[in-house]
Formats: sequence, C-alpha cells, structure tokens
Amino acid sequence: MILDYMTNLENYEKLLPRMDIYQEHISKLHELPVGRYELGEGEFFSIQEGTTRPLEGAQFEFHEQYIDLQIMLEGSEQMKWQHLDRVEKLKFDKESDIGFATGKGTLMDIQPGMFYLVYPHDAHMPGLY
Repeated sequence: MILDYMTNLENYEKLLPRMDIYQEHISKLHELPVGRYELGEGEFFSIQEGTTRPLEGAQFEFHEQYIDLQIMLEGSEQMKWQHLDRVEKLKFDKESDIGFATGKGTLMDIQPGMFYLVYPHDAHMPGLY
C-alpha cells in the first residue's frame, strides 16, 4: 500500500501500470459528475460521494486482479489497512474482483489532496469515520 499526496503521484508512475491513461482522467476529476467511467481492458474509475461509516461492523475488502487507487477530493475519512495474509477471508466474487475479510489493522487519516494505492496483497477498509 502507498499513501501520499496527489502532488507526488507521478513519483509512483513505475508502480502504477497505464499511468498515462489515469493522469488524463485525474486532471479532470473536479469537472466530472458522480459516476462510473470505463477506461477499457476491464478497467474503470468512479467518482463517488458518500457518508463515512463507523468502524464497528465494517469489513475489509480486497481485489485479486486490479490495483485500487483512491483519491480524496473533498472531506476526509479514515481507512484501515492490513496485509491480506493477516486477515480472515470471508468470500470472494471473481467476476467483480472483490472479496471481503475481517481482522485487525492500522487506521490512517485520509485528508483532501491525498491518495492511497492498494495492491492485491492489501486488504483495505475505506470510508470510515
């Protein structure tokens, strides 16, 4: 997992395949309405609004195929992280490439202008207060 500010995103270009395609869309994030945007080759990004949720009862999520880049445009949240080998996997949907798990982890504050990048070995619990 990588946690940093958007001003440093280009430093991770070698760790994020197809960064050139993402940069084009990232530069327009503040202009785009809420929704899902297809990038091709099974990849997409979405712009979401929402309310944070309590830690109690929340589960980790994880992906086997795709890297998950989360960018905080406005507001703030907490995110919990743990290595996938250290959580208890509950279920996985191969078609949508999302699984859920429980366990202990590390809470991190995500502020406006920050991003985090999670790989298939990263269990993450976004959207917490």
